[in-house]
Amino acid sequence: MISRDQSPRGSASLAILTLAAVAAIVYATLYPFSGWRPWSSLRAVGFGFLFEPWSRYWTRFDLVLNVAMYVPLGIMLASLLRRRLPAWLAAMLTLLAAATLSLLLEWLQTLLPGRVPSRLDWAANTVGALAGIGLAFASERLAATRWGRRMGANPRRHLLDDGAAELGLALLFAWLVAQAAPQVIGFGTGRLGDGAFLAFGIDPTAIAAWRMPARLARLAEGVGVFLSVIAIGALVRAVMRPPARWFAITMACLFAAAAVRAAGAHWLPDPQAPFGWLSAAPQGGLLLSLPALLACGWLDRRHAIAVGILALAAATTLHNLTPATDYQRTMIAAADQGEWANVMALIAAIGFAWPYAAIAFLGSRLAALRRATTIIDAS
Repeated sequence: MISRDQSPRGSASLAILTLAAVAAIVYATLYPFSGWRPWSSLRAVGFGFLFEPWSRYWTRFDLVLNVAMYVPLGIMLASLLRRRLPAWLAAMLTLLAAATLSLLLEWLQTLLPGRVPSRLDWAANTVGALAGIGLAFASERLAATRWGRRMGANPRRHLLDDGAAELGLALLFAWLVAQAAPQVIGFGTGRLGDGAFLAFGIDPTAIAAWRMPARLARLAEGVGVFLSVIAIGALVRAVMRPPARWFAITMACLFAAAAVRAAGAHWLPDPQAPFGWLSAAPQGGLLLSLPALLACGWLDRRHAIAVGILALAAATTLHNLTPATDYQRTMIAAADQGEWANVMALIAAIGFAWPYAAIAFLGSRLAALRRATTIIDAS
């Protein structure tokens, strides 16, 4: 849940997260953005689907997904509006905005072959937003209890840095989610797929000529895992308030990421070996990264974050230059099939955007810490 922090910085972070949730919903609903019918189809169909009988063909998976997809939007938009509006008005506007967004996207699905607008989907989306609103207000009530006031009165009990908590935790969560999609390098993100090159009119086979030789792929996997672990450690330190147990939290994130990768491989339409990605080279990179991560603990937060930015930039570059192995190509092909295709496409999009968003966040935290140090030195 998101606390009711009234600072402008907190509001800006929450607004960014709300826009990101809207972008994710639009992407997942309208994917694959191809084969569009003429716009005249919208006028012909209109909103008649709202008055059609309830669909006889639906799956539990679709229903749960349509509810869950709008829960984060309900939480974040209600929390954002609650900062300036009474609770009842914030709840009504959030519900109206989410229901309108869902209605428009269902309407636009008329233009996509193989997609049918559904009143059931619209109702499920609205229920998900309503559940998110309830969770947001429950969180606010919890913060107002005696326990919440006692926690707020003692800053030492807070593990999170107020200036980084919302965006930083969202980035850590997004990184864990991104691990469910097949990647060329373990814990890697930011790789441009063939579809992205085709969208820019670039032949993917021409890009393959720029990638490193296959004989170096295993070494690149190990180095990529090493760099990714250092970057995650820096992100945790940027989010946590000193002297929090950042190393233990980083290790917990790595174990969670490994579990997500294993689950993602198992749930593909053509299940793969859950830990097939953890070959000798990634194991070596992971083992070498742990003492290096501990050594980074001797650095102050500013220098650790700067190292993390460099490590993440290098890991992302390496991820794009490393050729895929047969196992990785099999996993990537399997992810494009079945009822999970839209979900995996969204996860892949999150994985592509993640390192660039994380670098921007770490850069802003580094600048903020430098300003704070300058003010302290001046005083």
